[in-house]
Amino acid sequence: MESLAIALILLINAGLGVYQESKAEAALAESILTGESMPVDKEIGAETFSGTLMVRGKGYAEISRTGSASAMGKLATMIGGIEAEKTPLERRLHVFGTQIAKGVLALGVERMANAKAVVRRLSAVEALGSVTVITTDKTGTLTENRMHVKGIDSPDEARALRAMG
Repeated sequence: MESLAIALILLINAGLGVYQESKAEAALAESILTGESMPVDKEIGAETFSGTLMVRGKGYAEISRTGSASAMGKLATMIGGIEAEKTPLERRLHVFGTQIAKGVLALGVERMANAKAVVRRLSAVEALGSVTVITTDKTGTLTENRMHVKGIDSPDEARALRAMG
């Protein structure tokens, strides 16, 4: 008996689902564009839009505009041009992150100054953090702006040559 009751409930549920879906489709007509939830009657020669669902009758459609020239395309272009405003939390996190970054960079400048390295801009410290290869010697090459490579000591010589090029 319980299995019959469960089967009946499932059938009723499925039937209500199909009925509700058919009502929703009928209510769409042009609702995506117009916001109307009720079907809209169309006269012969009247314009229909992409996404229009025919509820009853016969029809012949002539495509006159496609892509961004169509009503849906214009709507998509307008929506795509809207820039989402940051939430208050995102704005606060951005300010907080900027303050932290400046503090970390300032700490790096201070440490470099203690090591007798002079840095005029914080961005130079940030760039220095991403350096992977430093080439120098003890003969004043950096001050004279002339460098001559006499040998390469690298596990990947081709990559080292690309890095110097």
